Amino acid sequence: MSREIIEAVKTIEREKGIEENTLIHALEDALLAAYKKMPGASRHATVVLDDAGDFRVFAIELPGDIEERLIDEARERKLDELERLEEESGELVPEEPVSDLDVAHGALEGTAVDPEEVPPAIDELPLVGLLGCFAEGETVVRGAQELRVKESDRIAGVVDGLRGLGGEIEATDDGFAVRGTGGLRGGALDARGDHRLAMMGAVAGLASREGVEVEGAETVSISFPGFYELVDSLLKR
Repeated sequence: MSREIIEAVKTIEREKGIEENTLIHALEDALLAAYKKMPGASRHATVVLDDAGDFRVFAIELPGDIEERLIDEARERKLDELERLEEESGELVPEEPVSDLDVAHGALEGTAVDPEEVPPAIDELPLVGLLGCFAEGETVVRGAQELRVKESDRIAGVVDGLRGLGGEIEATDDGFAVRGTGGLRGGALDARGDHRLAMMGAVAGLASREGVEVEGAETVSISFPGFYELVDSLLKR
C-alpha cells in the first residue's frame, strides 16, 4: 500500500461527504475480516492504517482465562441473557456470545435509530429497514453513512431492494426513512454481492405476500454458511 490509499480516502470524503475516519475504519474492518478467515489467524487482532498508507496487522495470542473476558460486549445490549458455551478446555465456542431467545408476536411501531446507536448495530440496520416496512408509522436511521462503504452501498441496496418489493422507503445521505405499510408485496431483490442484503432478502421472502427471489443468495456463506439450513429448520418446527 502507499499514500495513494490515503489520497483515495480523501477524494471519497470530498465527493461523498463521508468522514475520513469512517472510511478508514471501514477499510480496516474489511481487511480484519479477511485476515481472520486465513488459516491460523489470531482471534484477537487489529488492522491499522499507518501514516505511510500501509495497513498493518497486530495479533496476539492470549491464555484461555483472559480470552474469555474479550467477548463482544456491544452485543450484550441486544440480549438480556447471555450464555457462554465452553468446552472443558476453556475455549469459547463459538467466537461470539450465544443465547436463547424467547420470542413473542406483537404489533410493530416505527422508531428512530440515532447516530450514537449506529456503531454496535451497523450490520443489523438492513433488517431495521425491513422491519420498518411492517411497522406502524415511520422508521428512520440516521448517522449510518458507513453503510455506503461496506461490501456494497448498503443504503442504496436496502432502499432499492425494499422499494422493489413494494416498500415505501427513501434514502438520505446518512441513512434511510421507511413509511410502514403493514407488509411487502414481494418480488425480486439483487443482493449486489453483499451477504447482509442477501439475508435481508431471504427474511423478506418469508414475510412477504408473494415471496422474494434473491439474486446472489449464495453470498450469505461469507458470514453465515448454515443460514438457509437454519431457516429451514425453524420453518419445520
